[in-house]
Amino acid sequence: MFSVFSFFKRVFSQKQNEVPTVEVTGLRDGLLSIRTDGNLTLKEQELSAMTPDGALRATFDIQSYDAENQDYLAKVSPDEKALESLDIDLSKLARVSKVLRVSSRDLPAYMGLT
Repeated sequence: MFSVFSFFKRVFSQKQNEVPTVEVTGLRDGLLSIRTDGNLTLKEQELSAMTPDGALRATFDIQSYDAENQDYLAKVSPDEKALESLDIDLSKLARVSKVLRVSSRDLPAYMGLT
């Protein structure tokens, strides 16, 4: 049996689980400049941004809206583990070769390189 209540419950629960998708357009004043087709509120919220490696889901703190450029300024939450949402094989990323000397005051005669 179909009821209006179950219909609205299903529609509104789907909307709550959807995460708005944004486009990162640059960096300005130490904040990310982002655009979206929809409207965002000036608060901390979870957003999805497309990258070459897939969708990045993170919590963004929306700081302001610039009507002239039609973009929002936001910062990523400081305790966010944003890169974990991407499925990236870190072994394929470029690496920097560096030789470091390793020593210890507890073992004064020992020195190694890594």
